[in-house]
Amino acid sequence: QEQKPIENAQEAPTLIDMLNTNENFSLFASYLNTNVSEMLGKEETYTILVPNNKAIEQLGEAKMTKLLKQGADFVKGHIIKGKFDFASLQKTSEITTL
Repeated sequence: QEQKPIENAQEAPTLIDMLNTNENFSLFASYLNTNVSEMLGKEETYTILVPNNKAIEQLGEAKMTKLLKQGADFVKGHIIKGKFDFASLQKTSEITTL
């Protein structure tokens, strides 16, 4: 028997939705291009190490400009495939990002 969705059920917000609505992470969210956003929208698990606006601003304009020229590579350098919490990240000696 085919399962039907519950009427008027609210979809859980995506990670992209949460980043876009949190003003502390608005700079990083603005760097997400369509390709990365679409990838994160798939039903796979990712851990994103999101720098807050203050951390990005402290880099200075020259460094920020250089990072932005890297495009998706800058963002992908903050994304890990799989689910990791703070404790497991601390115990990991090497992390591979996208």
